[in-house]
Amino acid sequence: MLSPAWPVDGIVRLMDAREVERVYEKHAEALVRFATFLVGPWDAGDVVSSAVLKLLTVGSLESVWDVRAYLHRVVLNEVRMEHRRGMRRRARERQVAQGEAAPESPEPRPEVLAALARLSPRQRAVVFLTYWDDLSPASVAVVLGISEGSVRRHLARARQHSVPEYPRPNELRALRRGHDRISGTHTLVFVTRLRFGFLDEQVYPRAMTSADWRQLSDALSAGLHLTALPLAITFSAEAPAGVAPFDDPMPPPLPDGRTGRVAAGCVFWMKATDRTFSTVAADHGNCSVGSLTHGFKTLDEVAGNSDVAVVLESGWVTMEDVPRIPVVAERPGAVTYGPLAETPVDPDVVFLRLNAKQLMVLSDAVPGLRIEGKPQCHIVAVAKEEGEIAASVGCALSRVRTGMPATEMTCAIPAARLRQVVEAIERNAVADAAVATYAAEDALRFA
Repeated sequence: MLSPAWPVDGIVRLMDAREVERVYEKHAEALVRFATFLVGPWDAGDVVSSAVLKLLTVGSLESVWDVRAYLHRVVLNEVRMEHRRGMRRRARERQVAQGEAAPESPEPRPEVLAALARLSPRQRAVVFLTYWDDLSPASVAVVLGISEGSVRRHLARARQHSVPEYPRPNELRALRRGHDRISGTHTLVFVTRLRFGFLDEQVYPRAMTSADWRQLSDALSAGLHLTALPLAITFSAEAPAGVAPFDDPMPPPLPDGRTGRVAAGCVFWMKATDRTFSTVAADHGNCSVGSLTHGFKTLDEVAGNSDVAVVLESGWVTMEDVPRIPVVAERPGAVTYGPLAETPVDPDVVFLRLNAKQLMVLSDAVPGLRIEGKPQCHIVAVAKEEGEIAASVGCALSRVRTGMPATEMTCAIPAARLRQVVEAIERNAVADAAVATYAAEDALRFA
């Protein structure tokens, strides 16, 4: 079975526009229907177009034994790469610009929406292909590039999340035959609009994940032999539903007004190793540097603070350095921290604590890995805003405040690139093992 990654192994001839057009004409209807179920009718066409256009960058599909299954996986990957908040915002902006109103349709019952809100995109994809396309678990496995056992587990979990009124298999099949059996809701509209088409962020507050972050966390931990679990860092307009706020007490403010729930935002990296919590600007307020890099404050807003005076007067940084420090561009309403394996939402950044050997392995997997210095927290902004993987040797401020061991460094990975990084680490592990075995055997000559 071919991997959905690009480019496809074994393909040497690039596809031309005519070949792509033939593929699109043959499969577009099924792909758009599939994408509509995942992202809603407004963005389905764009997702499919982007996915199919990627065929221009790979070779011929002659060696792909199941083109339909392959294209479904490409569409699913394209959906997973899109930030859902951005997709909804762009959809609304297009409607305003074009003077169009959202397509009207009878709203599904709240019970149905609540049930769907508890399903991951992968679970929704499995439900769609099973009950809308009438595919067997084996066929669904081929389409999504997962095992048949995984398909059955996703179906079982989807059913566990359902409520009595959630459409049962016979109801969805009846919908496909054109029989309206669910509260008078139109057949196609009901299925295609269940996702985001008519919903705003108050109904779907970005409370679902589009990747198996637990699996990626486990693979990353195993590949790097991490002793500290990977963390998820998520920037959002508001705290995700169901995530408790970090509520340690705040000390009295200093004369410049600074206080916070921790000495600096980097301390949250240490607090988040065993639980997920949300933070707001005030929680980070004691450290002007961290408030700046995380987008909570502007340079003008922190310029008069006493901690800024200390780092400038000591020569730790200069006024020429400050404007060059990477920062999060859009002021967040909340930043959520927690173990990657337990993240309730898709993170923006995956954060690692590494020793020298682990950084060596990561550097082999990511040629040209960016290595940064002070302030340590700015690598989070680099990963989020620039899409680059950045490691840091640390800084005096952060090491004292976090108590991070002298043997550790940190790294921030854009969450959208994590799967690529894990795959690269796993590929390089074979070569590393071979070289290490050789070195160990050769060392016996000198024992």
